[in-house]
Amino acid sequence: MGFRRSLALLVIGTLAPLLVFSAVAVYQYDRARNAAAEQTLLDASRALVLALDQHFEATITALVVLGSSEHLDAADLAAFHRQCVRAIEARDEWRAISLFDPSGRRLMITREPFGSALPGPPPVMSEPFRRLIEGRTPNVSDLFESPLTRRHAVSVGVPVMRGGEVRWVLSAGLNPEALGKLVTEQRVLSDWTATIFDRSYRVVAGAGSPSRIGEAGAPGLVAAARGVAEGTLRGPTVEGTPVLTAFSRSRAFGWTASIRVPVAGGVFGQPVRAILGAGAALLLLGLTVAVWAGRRISRPVEALAHAAQRIGRGESVQPVESGVTEIAALSTALVGASREHTRAQAERAKYAERLDILHEIDHLIISGAAPVTIAEAVLRRLRDLLDVPRAIVNLFDLEKGEVEWLAAVGRRRVHLGPGVRYPLALAGNLEALKRGEPQIIDVRSLPATIDSQALLASDVRVYMVVPMIAHEELIGSVSFGGPTGQFPPEQVGIAREAATQLAIAIAQARLQERVNHHAKELEDQVRVRTAALEAAREELVRKERLATLGQLAGSVAHELRNPLGVIKNSVYYLRMRGAEDEGTTRHLAILEREVTTANRIITELLDFARVPDSRPVATSLNRIVADYLEQNGAPDGVERVLRLTSESSELHADPHQLKLILGNLVRNAEQALADGGGQLTVETCRRADGSLELTVSDTGGGIPRQDFERIFEPLYTTKAKGFGLGLPIVKQLTVLNGGDVELESEVGRGSRFRLRFPPIS
Repeated sequence: MGFRRSLALLVIGTLAPLLVFSAVAVYQYDRARNAAAEQTLLDASRALVLALDQHFEATITALVVLGSSEHLDAADLAAFHRQCVRAIEARDEWRAISLFDPSGRRLMITREPFGSALPGPPPVMSEPFRRLIEGRTPNVSDLFESPLTRRHAVSVGVPVMRGGEVRWVLSAGLNPEALGKLVTEQRVLSDWTATIFDRSYRVVAGAGSPSRIGEAGAPGLVAAARGVAEGTLRGPTVEGTPVLTAFSRSRAFGWTASIRVPVAGGVFGQPVRAILGAGAALLLLGLTVAVWAGRRISRPVEALAHAAQRIGRGESVQPVESGVTEIAALSTALVGASREHTRAQAERAKYAERLDILHEIDHLIISGAAPVTIAEAVLRRLRDLLDVPRAIVNLFDLEKGEVEWLAAVGRRRVHLGPGVRYPLALAGNLEALKRGEPQIIDVRSLPATIDSQALLASDVRVYMVVPMIAHEELIGSVSFGGPTGQFPPEQVGIAREAATQLAIAIAQARLQERVNHHAKELEDQVRVRTAALEAAREELVRKERLATLGQLAGSVAHELRNPLGVIKNSVYYLRMRGAEDEGTTRHLAILEREVTTANRIITELLDFARVPDSRPVATSLNRIVADYLEQNGAPDGVERVLRLTSESSELHADPHQLKLILGNLVRNAEQALADGGGQLTVETCRRADGSLELTVSDTGGGIPRQDFERIFEPLYTTKAKGFGLGLPIVKQLTVLNGGDVELESEVGRGSRFRLRFPPIS
């Protein structure tokens, strides 16, 4: 039964005594119906603004992902131009992508080949560009006429930050017709007119209206929209048709969406005067029929209003049961709109997931992650997005003709890292893959091998191989499949996007590994060369000092020994004549002792300056030690302790040089004990490996650890007396006789020199 007939029954059933009541009831019903209509339109305009915001945010997200490209950091604008061209091919609503520096100079645009002359930015964009630079936040321009195409366009700009500063501005030019498609996707009714305005209230897109892009909005609508963020208004159109208009403004971007519907006719418009006139004419029958018809109409309308609100919130709605044909039709339309809205939301969520996967790959590229880490991070999400039971990232070994898993994700298991290999023939036509063409492989058509049987056992009947190409080189593939061979274009597009980004990521990771390897090799080579140069420098310094010492020793021996011989002879002569008193005798002894000391120093200089000849013979270390200590008494305050091994102390060495070694060590220890006295210990022992050990230790002041190496250098000494030759002679002669010297010392507790000589062969 029609809506007009229901109203007629309402009027016929109105009773005359209740005319006023009937008029009030009809008036209240009309208000409720108009309020529901206004709310429905307002919710629809909100939904349109929400879809517009999501569209802009998706565009901004895509630009942010492009702005994180490593090509920008490397200043490789040619590679970045190619990347932007690939990105724009995947988005029909984008006309062009431009890159600007902070001064507004255009660095590239995808419409022109890289390196060609570039046009400047549109003059109308100077102020929005300045606001974007100062605010450092993405921005959407108003509608403007492109100087390149002479067509209307909208620009979405994103600042590209590096180090807290704006380095570039990346913008995408949008096609207003694409926004018109966005309006169409909202599934408004046939007599609804939907329009999108920019911040200056010029028409950008519309549906159900002859309005042309670029026209100014209706003055009444513009005046109302400037005052509040959203609302409704009534008024005639330019043609004089009364309409109800709802509008809502985006808080994020300042754009406005409006939906209008004619007041008269259709679902919403009904002449209230006719209802009241019919009610007055049929006053007596109005009460009963009015109550019945009012309930029959108002409840479904309220239910439809609530359903429209749920659609605006993104919730699903159920059909409203009604015997009124128009209300039933509107209910059916709202249910269809709800389903389309849900489908559009699912598609937007899926597209956002695609962008998020690509963004995550870019982030891993920047962080320098390993290939297996990159594959692990995105493969499970990619499998869910493709809605397949199994997805694999493969690496190709073209020389061996094999494919190796990098990572694989199934329903219940995840495999990471190398190990699984199979023939390259299972990847399809290799030449086609090199050209970037995906391959569809029917497992049942493959030869019966272990690999094909394994695929059938895992319920994979058909699979697709999408090539991964980096720098025009085929490095691997992304493969996925299942029991059926249905691969929709959207699914293939997602896989190709992921394969492209994964190829870039894996190539970048491999390059980083090679760079790190080469850097380590260079560091090792520099370290070895530096050590060799340092050793050569030290050897050169040592030889120069020895040469200087040799010249000094020759001069000293010639110039000093003759005067010393005269002094010694004079002392002998004076003693032969006999000393007159005890003081003279004491001073003669001092002279003789100092002459002996001077001769010893000269001998040490000569011994160290010339390379001594070693004449090793079988000799007893115990006998050399005992004879020396017996022939050379201990100074006052020094206690000597002798511990000789009871085993054989025979060794193959030069006895004279052993005496020089022992003498220098003992004198060094006695000088360390000269101030406060102490204990001097000389030990010999035979070690388990057959080597013979001589140890000379004292309880003197000790040697600082920083001097351990330098005390064996010629002419270096920490004592007030001496030339610093004793310990260098010890080390030189010990090494000459096949031994080595080890020093243990602690400041304040003394020192121990341990000499080891090889066993007699």
